[in-house]
Amino acid sequence: YLKTKKTRKYNIKTMKKIILIISLFLFLCSFKNNAKDSIQNKSPVQELSIKLDTLKVENIKVPEKQTVWYESNNMPWIVSLIIALSTIGINIYLARINQKTAIQNIKNQIDSSKSIALTQFRSTLNTKNRQEWINDVRHCTSDFLAQTALFSVIIFGDEPDTHKLLIPYFEKIYYYKNKIAMLLNTEKSEQNNLLKPINELVLIIANIKEGQDPEIIRSKEAEIINASRVLFDKHWQKIKIVE
Repeated sequence: YLKTKKTRKYNIKTMKKIILIISLFLFLCSFKNNAKDSIQNKSPVQELSIKLDTLKVENIKVPEKQTVWYESNNMPWIVSLIIALSTIGINIYLARINQKTAIQNIKNQIDSSKSIALTQFRSTLNTKNRQEWINDVRHCTSDFLAQTALFSVIIFGDEPDTHKLLIPYFEKIYYYKNKIAMLLNTEKSEQNNLLKPINELVLIIANIKEGQDPEIIRSKEAEIINASRVLFDKHWQKIKIVE
């Protein structure tokens, strides 16, 4: 836009210089013509011719010198007409340039507005999707930890024949574990750091035996909670930056 504006100012200055030069040239031609006309229009030369029988006085006119086109008496009118037509033509030309520039500026503003609106829409959409993703991961992780806690209560409790009681909890643990795995991307370190202890805890639960120390499950649960906090904090910071 600034480049177009500078070009338009340069064109206007150039046109003004051209008009000034043409006007000066035509004015000088007109002045020269008027000066010559004033010299040529002086009183005609009178000459006496004497004959033997009569005395005759004749007025002998000096033939007018042919002038070039730019020394004509009508030159001032021609100059005025040329200046007027030149001014009109230049004004029309400049008006068209200004119109094209205005149209181009409007198009640029529209394109810029579209780009800004599209960027804002995408940012809003990405923020919404990211927030929904965080909520899904948080809910699945919380449900997973809740099921492992219930599983621990039963497996380390005093109830006899706990195998049948553990099956429903174990199924839910696997369900949430797989759901979390589908929500996370193992190629990103902060997400893989959460998925890794979840998989390890599932293996511990699948191979746990009576009499083992329940602290092994508690430590993995704490590791999962810490990894989830790091993950959620990072993505909340991204949401704040967009907003």
